[in-house]
Amino acid sequence: MVSGDILIAAAVPGEIEDLIKNLSGATPEQAGGRELLRGRIGRQAVRLLVTGPGIANTVQGLTAAIEKERPGLILQTGCGGGFSEAGMQIGDVAVASTEFDAHLGLEPAVPRSAIGPLPFPVIQKPGQAIFNQYPVAVDISDQALNAASAAVGVPVHGGPFVTVATVTTTAARTAWLHGHFGALIENMEGAGAAHVALLYDLPFLEIRAVSNLVGDRDKRRWDLPLSFKHSAQAVQWYLANRP
Repeated sequence: MVSGDILIAAAVPGEIEDLIKNLSGATPEQAGGRELLRGRIGRQAVRLLVTGPGIANTVQGLTAAIEKERPGLILQTGCGGGFSEAGMQIGDVAVASTEFDAHLGLEPAVPRSAIGPLPFPVIQKPGQAIFNQYPVAVDISDQALNAASAAVGVPVHGGPFVTVATVTTTAARTAWLHGHFGALIENMEGAGAAHVALLYDLPFLEIRAVSNLVGDRDKRRWDLPLSFKHSAQAVQWYLANRP
């Protein structure tokens, strides 16, 4: 059960446009040099935050918003690249079961083999050591997955996401990422959001929709508006149907 408002973060404005349309009592605020929009979507109190793309933007934006007022949940949303190897198609919705940081680790001695673990954790908590894999709130993710599956009208998947700093453009890199992480979605913010959530002991949820297939750089085949629409629909159905 989430107590407090839900801090919804996205990388670019288009990813929350449909959420803003359904935001009642919208009130602009400032946190860390960024604008937040406070209001309600249905009965749920929310704050909407556009961080800009990438881990650094995400960490700074979320930290500033949390220090201003602690939320009950961090929800990262928007578009992502889908792995066709995992059966993802453009417009599909996915809910993260875990989030990997593809760049945290030791370079493998043999090309295309698994990244080695760091000799030290990036976060150390009692009974928990984080190296490059971040947890999500499993019960909340299951609720979101069930809500989206019942309502969105497109395939909805649950599984690992992987965060990258450099967008994948080749078939070889695509195959390596999917083979190593088993990921459904490639994104640029999730690991940063999950990192902040863990440090602040906040539950974390990530819902995205596929805008393009990983490795495919033919933008004529991309559909950003569709992914923005479907991710926002999934978020709204979660907000409307959560316990």
